Amino acid sequence: RMQATGMAPDLGTYNTLILAAKKVNNLDTAFQLFHEMQTAGIPPDARTYTNLISCCKRAGDYMQALEVYRSMVAAGLKAQPVTYNMLISMVARDGKWKKALQLFEIMETKSSVVPDISTYNILINGCRKGNQPGMALMLFERLPRKGLAPNLQTYTAVLGALCKAGHVDKAAQLFEQLKASGIRDTPASLYTTVLHAHGKAARWELALETLRDMQQA
Repeated sequence: RMQATGMAPDLGTYNTLILAAKKVNNLDTAFQLFHEMQTAGIPPDARTYTNLISCCKRAGDYMQALEVYRSMVAAGLKAQPVTYNMLISMVARDGKWKKALQLFEIMETKSSVVPDISTYNILINGCRKGNQPGMALMLFERLPRKGLAPNLQTYTAVLGALCKAGHVDKAAQLFEQLKASGIRDTPASLYTTVLHAHGKAARWELALETLRDMQQA
């Protein structure tokens, strides 16, 4: 419609349109716009590729997202932390922790992008879903060395992984660390997760203590 009026869409226009296609979950239109801008001689920038990967994430199409990422790298463009976080999230949410860690390794060793706390939260939660409490704990314990502080989402993911696997002692230790950290608004669901883990392990005193903490929170 813009072209019919003699107004040529520019890079910003296409980036906005691709993002709009994401909001209505129309991946085909997003790719149509992507190819159209290249045909018009408008090279995509990092934002274009990131928006397109976001469209793929919304549609649940990891393979397409990975192809877009490879094209982005081939074009000599630098991916941002959010780009890697989206890719890692797509596989981690299905419990494919090994593939998520492979992407994380690429992010750490083959790019200049520094993982942030969101990256670690995504990975730890992926390990929880993949029943890998040891790996979840290892990632959690790496945070201080990376200059990162765990937030509520981090604690929720690692505690979920430990409680799910029955590692009650370590879970209790980290839960105390959370309470001493100054992080506020711990949800009742997290108290319940820890309480149930204590109950399954017949740690009744700890279970009652967690219940009291929950009632006072």
